[in-house]
Amino acid sequence: MTTVLFKYQSNGDDYLVCDLEKNHVVLDARAVRKICSRNFGIGSAGLVAGSVSEGTMAVYSPEGDDLDCDETARSVFSCYLEDAGYKDGRRQDAQRPALVGKVFLTDDFVRRNELGTM
Repeated sequence: MTTVLFKYQSNGDDYLVCDLEKNHVVLDARAVRKICSRNFGIGSAGLVAGSVSEGTMAVYSPEGDDLDCDETARSVFSCYLEDAGYKDGRRQDAQRPALVGKVFLTDDFVRRNELGTM
């Protein structure tokens, strides 16, 4: 099964968003490092993962460390929730993080990089 991530740009940084409702990849430190690597993966300043049904959100550094949820990460995840239709409305301000693109991690990428799946 292909894993779909979304890349957002905010305050000069790019973040990946992983919707845990729709993806079944295990996001351990090794997987986050591989995905966020600018040399071997997609490249990102961090990864935000969340589950709407469980009401959870986690933020990871490109090194795979857990980070405190800062305003930028909250803003990025909030915009994703709007874009994905989980929340009504759409914020229209100059500070809104911009959706850069949709990224697909193929089964081959997951297998070659030994990323776990749930």
